[in-house]
Amino acid sequence: MTIEGNSGCQCRKGFEGNFCQVVQYVPDKTNYTKYLKYFLFFIIMILIIIGLLLGGYLLFKHADDIKAKLSDMMAKEPVDFDPDALSGRNIPDGQSVYGQNAHLAN
Repeated sequence: MTIEGNSGCQCRKGFEGNFCQVVQYVPDKTNYTKYLKYFLFFIIMILIIIGLLLGGYLLFKHADDIKAKLSDMMAKEPVDFDPDALSGRNIPDGQSVYGQNAHLAN
């Protein structure tokens, strides 16, 4: 506080009045909006991670039920074995998945 020529006061920043007794609001220059955006971003990321962990846990817990439902939905067609097929898939004796071209796989 300094005294001016007319016995008034020169108040420092944030104070006013005859004797600098009134405190006024001085806004700071901190950008709280930016901090709020970052905070919300990290909260959303944490919620996504928790959701993925919960989803993975539920899938793991109910994997047998899901597998049973899917196997019931799939039509079980009889295997049609063609000994002359070049691909040789589904050979009953299980020797080769390549059939007559098994020597090419080695």
